[in-house]
Amino acid sequence: MNILSIDAWCETEQDGDEEVVHWTWNTWTKVGTTELLVLTKERAKIEFELHFGRALDWEKYSIEDDQYNYVLVDVLNNDRPLFAIEYGSTEG
Repeated sequence: MNILSIDAWCETEQDGDEEVVHWTWNTWTKVGTTELLVLTKERAKIEFELHFGRALDWEKYSIEDDQYNYVLVDVLNNDRPLFAIEYGSTEG
């Protein structure tokens, strides 16, 4: 499975009094791979930490599942997508 670095842009819209933030992936670049055959959300956390070579502060980051990727998002920056593990692809 590929590990991807994500470049995304932010779009906002008003929903009553609330501002809603949407992120759209602009480009993504393969920065690594994982040899796992089965990936869970908890295992994705470990894989990201192994890829970066350090423990991540899970109060600052979270994992979202878009049904194709486990996406590492920056919680402190409107859930900005940073990296992904692409589990929905059959290509290496």
